[in-house]
Amino acid sequence: MAFKDTGKAPVETEVAIHRIRITLTSRNVKSLEKVCADLIRGAKEKNLKVKGPVRMPTKVGDEGSAGAVADGKALVDSLMRVVACYRQLASCVGGCTDSLKLWEELRQTRGKAQDLASATCRHLTAHLRDRSLPQEDRKEMELLWVAFSCSLELLHVDMCKVFNMGDVFSLANTQNLVKTGLQ
Repeated sequence: MAFKDTGKAPVETEVAIHRIRITLTSRNVKSLEKVCADLIRGAKEKNLKVKGPVRMPTKVGDEGSAGAVADGKALVDSLMRVVACYRQLASCVGGCTDSLKLWEELRQTRGKAQDLASATCRHLTAHLRDRSLPQEDRKEMELLWVAFSCSLELLHVDMCKVFNMGDVFSLANTQNLVKTGLQ
């Protein structure tokens, strides 16, 4: 079977896509769920794509000092874990496990630590500047600030060690590497 070339490109029909987003709010959860189920059932009967329902948070976050202290503790703990991970990875630089993969992990972990450090700094400084913070919570925040500062100092020391070891044991220049005979 042969086709005749008319010189014209075939024309494709474009299908218009219409998106509908419906937001429902109510204190009566049971009736809200019934309305959602009815809407979904009706859309599926018409062979329409349905995503949802998506529940929105119902409680407003309490900016109380107890929550702020707990959030600060969580941030500082996370930072300390990431710094400990970086420290562990940094101890491998120049050793038998030194590789490009290790350097990539160091870079990623350093990035995580820097992101966490900036988030922790913003959180702690915002709440330490708050004059209405109760005295007990202020003391907790100050202790968290000390732990935060110590973590940053450890990270800085380890970053300097990694930088110096990277100069001595560069993976790009293999002349300075110790030849052990092991592969």
